[in-house]
Amino acid sequence: MRRDLVEQRRASVPEITYPDQLPIVERRRELLDTIRDHQVVVIAGETGSGKSTQIPKFCLELGRGIDAMIGHTQPRRLAARSIATRVADELGTEVGDLVGYSVRFTDEVSDRTLVKAMTTASSSPNSSATLISVGTTRSSSTKPTSGRSTSTSCSATCADSSNGATTFT
Repeated sequence: MRRDLVEQRRASVPEITYPDQLPIVERRRELLDTIRDHQVVVIAGETGSGKSTQIPKFCLELGRGIDAMIGHTQPRRLAARSIATRVADELGTEVGDLVGYSVRFTDEVSDRTLVKAMTTASSSPNSSATLISVGTTRSSSTKPTSGRSTSTSCSATCADSSNGATTFT
């Protein structure tokens, strides 16, 4: 990525805030340290705990999304659009600007996009972090190790921790 574009992207990162009512926010510091220190992190938690919406923001806080987008796979088009809308709203931006999505026949991203929610069919091969939703991991077409991440990958909401990765419940 061009140096001037990287600097523009770095300067565009908004102030990141977190809703106190989400359980995952209580473990923010621990998760930030773990994501920073490990290439793969498996995070399991209750539905509605904030995994899908807050982990992309944790990755942004760690400096991911600058050199390459944070890729966030979702099993369904509606989920990808909803996640993008929620994260964009929490970051005070419009969908398609700093936060976007890519689903079949629709690509709402720009050069400024830091977080991209997507279905596996529209997965991006290069990302600074890759977040994989539990529904996506059940798909035989999902290959979390395909493509190339330029930095740490963090898998959000994966239910199986049998691979020895760090797990939060």
